Amino acid sequence: MGRQRHSASMCWEDCTLMLWDADRGVLAYRFEPGHTEPIICTGFLPATGSRLLVSAGPSQDIRMTDLGRQATRPYTTVSSVKTLLPISSAVFAAGGEDGLLRCFDSREREAVGTQQSDQRNVLVDQGAEGLSSSGRVSILSMSQDPLSRQYIATGGSDAYVRVYDVRMMRPPSCNMWRNFTSEPTWCYCLAPMQFRQRSTGH
Repeated sequence: MGRQRHSASMCWEDCTLMLWDADRGVLAYRFEPGHTEPIICTGFLPATGSRLLVSAGPSQDIRMTDLGRQATRPYTTVSSVKTLLPISSAVFAAGGEDGLLRCFDSREREAVGTQQSDQRNVLVDQGAEGLSSSGRVSILSMSQDPLSRQYIATGGSDAYVRVYDVRMMRPPSCNMWRNFTSEPTWCYCLAPMQFRQRSTGH
């Protein structure tokens, strides 16, 4: 891939990914990572020279593609994936309709998609927090603070933005999904002005 800068583009009809040369604005690469439904989110893992790309869609499957080797590794969840967040050269997070924030480490050799691995990679159960009456809260977007990369923000199906400190999260091996309580694990939660006014009575 050299030192070319690439950006990923989703192809909804045939479940393929197209990579564009960001400098010249031309199609550089096209491939099929193995998805069975439309691709809705992608991301390059940092510090890999645009070599490792993760992609996901509503079919509950995630693909990590090594563009240099033209090899793909599958990951499976129990819920439709709505957003991906590359964290490091080997780790990425996924959020979906079930409100679970899952962490995947490509250095682990355990088969993904098994019951044990699916339980072990859950870091946050946002869906059960119950801050609103809209039902289970899905995770629809995620972002990492570019200056303080330990902070991750999530946006979902309610009106709140939650900010987490990954240093305070339990590691996946703690099997957090079993021990989750109603106490939120975020550092702080941002609400629209009208919600804050309503809660204070002003």
